[in-house]
Amino acid sequence: MAVELPKAAIERIFRQGIGERRLSQDAKDTIYDFVPTMAEYVANAAKSVLDASGKKTLMEEHLKALADVLMVEGVEDYDGELFGRATVRRILKRAGIERASSDAVDLYNKLICRATEELGEKAAEYADEDGRKTVQGEDVEKAITYSMPKGGEL
Repeated sequence: MAVELPKAAIERIFRQGIGERRLSQDAKDTIYDFVPTMAEYVANAAKSVLDASGKKTLMEEHLKALADVLMVEGVEDYDGELFGRATVRRILKRAGIERASSDAVDLYNKLICRATEELGEKAAEYADEDGRKTVQGEDVEKAITYSMPKGGEL
């Protein structure tokens, strides 16, 4: 079972990426399902990076390396809406990360939110290509496929 994230927050962050376009219900349902799964995937990847480092506390540098691998751009400069810190800590704890610096929690939050916003930007591009002002579920699914790590599934 994927982690729980507030649907309203997921939608607001995704809308930052699509601008003034409309969002269909099937697109909303797709992002409500995908974003928590992505958050869990990234938390588990952070745990793997932490374990490989031999440290017990997740630090900002662990997540910077992860952001590069996941090819999410503009994470550190992200200034949009964020999820609550308690929610983020719960996700990390669920992945087995018992200790995380405050900076690491903030960077993980920005990483998830920026990835969600990028997903919206890419989905909007697909809607534009089809001449639509409404982002559909199929646009989000294409954007997800585009954004997944090569050879992997979330």
